Amino acid sequence: MRILITALCAFFLQTSAAYALPSAITVVADTWCPYNCEPDSENPGYVIELIKAIYEPEGIKVNYEIMPWTRAINETRDLKFTAIIGAAKSEAPDFIYPQRMVGMSIYKFYTRKDSDWTYDGTASLEGLSLGTVDGYSY
Repeated sequence: MRILITALCAFFLQTSAAYALPSAITVVADTWCPYNCEPDSENPGYVIELIKAIYEPEGIKVNYEIMPWTRAINETRDLKFTAIIGAAKSEAPDFIYPQRMVGMSIYKFYTRKDSDWTYDGTASLEGLSLGTVDGYSY
């Protein structure tokens, strides 16, 4: 399950006495409303709003970019960006995660209205086709 993170938020604020804070940070993710929505919109997502509420009063500009999920993980790992929103430990075990989540998602199965199928363990998936997004953890 993907859990929401604001990786490094606490780290930057806790180490501000010993180190100079950056003038800007960049957080990335794919669009995953309501957590992170369209950049530069009136409602960019509540996690983006939370990050801005933490950093902007400290004089740190928050840049937020949308990109494909696998690229967001890889380029954050390569230190091209400060943090990623929504990674699970199973996707990026080498990342730094907060002790508390700022949100969570619950996965559901949806079918056509005329279907009588219900999930009843993995055996109930036999013979079905499922759609997923490549690179996501479920």
